[in-house]
Amino acid sequence: MAKVVYVFMKNILVLLMLLPVFKNCFSQQMELNQFNDKRRHIDKTALKVLGAYSAANIIYGTIAASQTSGSNQYFHQMNAVWNGITLGIAAIGHFTKKKETGLSFSQSQKNSIAQKNYFYLMPGSTLPI
Repeated sequence: MAKVVYVFMKNILVLLMLLPVFKNCFSQQMELNQFNDKRRHIDKTALKVLGAYSAANIIYGTIAASQTSGSNQYFHQMNAVWNGITLGIAAIGHFTKKKETGLSFSQSQKNSIAQKNYFYLMPGSTLPI
C-alpha cells in the first residue's frame, strides 16, 4: 500500500511541476488568438477606410469629369472607374474576412505578411498621378 501511495504522490508531483508548462502553452495560444483577432479588426477597419477613400474618389471623379473636357475629362472618368474597381476589391475583402481561430504561429505570420503586402499595394493604386 505504501508503494502505491508513493507512486501516486510521485505522479502528482510530476503533474504539478508540468502545470506551469501547460499553462504557458495555453496562454501562448490565447495570445496568438488575441493577436489574430486584433489583426482582423485592423484589417476590416483598413478595408473600410480604403472603401470610403475609393467612394470619395468616385464621387469626385464623376463631378470633375462632368465639369471638364478633353484629356482632363477622360482622366477623371478613368479615375472614377479605377476607384470603382478598388471599391469592389475592398468590399470583397471586407465581407469575406472571416474569424481565424486556432492558427499556428507560422500561419498567423504568413497571413499577417500577406495582408500587409495587400495594404501596401492597394492605396498606391488609388493615388492620383
